[in-house]
Amino acid sequence: MVAMTNAEKIYAEKKGRLNFGVRPVSITCRELSALYQKERRKDITNIPHQGITPRSFDTMCQHIKYWEDYIKEEGHYNTKLEDIPTELGLTFGNWIKDQKKKSFKDVGSRNNYTINHTIAAVKKMYRDIAKQKKYITENEMPMFKYLKVNRENKSTRDLITKKEFTDISRWIQYKYCNEKGISNKEQIKRRVYGIVFTLSHYLGCRPKEMLAIKWSDISINPNDDKKDQKINRLIHIPADNSKTGRSRDIIAPVAPQLERLMKWYREFGFEVDEKSNDFIFPRMTYSVINENVPTTDVAWTKRLRVVMKGAEKDGYWDAKGRNITNYSARHHYITEAIQRGVDIYDIALNCGTSINYIEKTYSHVTTLMRSKEITKGLGKHRLYNPLQD
Repeated sequence: MVAMTNAEKIYAEKKGRLNFGVRPVSITCRELSALYQKERRKDITNIPHQGITPRSFDTMCQHIKYWEDYIKEEGHYNTKLEDIPTELGLTFGNWIKDQKKKSFKDVGSRNNYTINHTIAAVKKMYRDIAKQKKYITENEMPMFKYLKVNRENKSTRDLITKKEFTDISRWIQYKYCNEKGISNKEQIKRRVYGIVFTLSHYLGCRPKEMLAIKWSDISINPNDDKKDQKINRLIHIPADNSKTGRSRDIIAPVAPQLERLMKWYREFGFEVDEKSNDFIFPRMTYSVINENVPTTDVAWTKRLRVVMKGAEKDGYWDAKGRNITNYSARHHYITEAIQRGVDIYDIALNCGTSINYIEKTYSHVTTLMRSKEITKGLGKHRLYNPLQD
């Protein structure tokens, strides 16, 4: 009798779901994740906004992993999608916020903006696979609650000032590169990194874009006069190396740095062909340097940590709790350009970002630099005139 009752109940449920056009086969959250990743792999491309880049795919998988861990912790890892309580998603964002961070870069509480990205990724997975493929109905979709985000769009990354950049560059040149007891190979690597440190603050491009620059991407701007052509270089960022999926050209006074870079490569035993498709920042090991393998963001990060810590120890700058990363150089570039009075439109073109983003993110810098124009004539009628007494 119990078996017959249960059978009738299951039949009624299945029949009711079939009437809504839902598949007769149910899947679990784990199976949903596997199906979604398999589907998204078909769209992997190196060109942003024409599919999904390998890096974005990895990020998406990390987002989904949070949901899998959350469902497992709630005891529904092997539960069919239609049987998972829909209200479970309402506390997902706060659950992520309470999780212990695993990355050395993560300091303090989790960013609500990033958590909302995770929630959006999970919602997209349910919408594109679970709902669209008829595994669940609209009423069985989990309910999610986004966390509140501060409308202040100020950059969350720390950066160094113009003076600190100069002081740290001097420490690299005079102390770091001349340290006693290091090998000639290590000294050359330090000289090269000193140039990398300068270029990253002069170009304003993203670390990923900078790592993939090739010698053939560099040219002289024909519109410059002869004097500027000795200093300026035009650096092409192709579409497949740009975050926006659109190519652009960066103009920067980096010819002297590139000359010194080639000089140190020759010292290392590597001859540069300026017309080749070789990366300008190869992995500097004797076994790999001739195989055109670019160095990594991890290698630069390790160098940067040593440099910032050493320069602070020797009194060249004071970190004051700031966490300087490779990406900080891009924010330094934009901030300094605004302070020099460079037009925001030109900054946006050079950096491959939107004017709207720069205005929202760096509005505080713009206000500080335009104080003279903003206060021009303000309160002039209140000025004291001794002749009126």
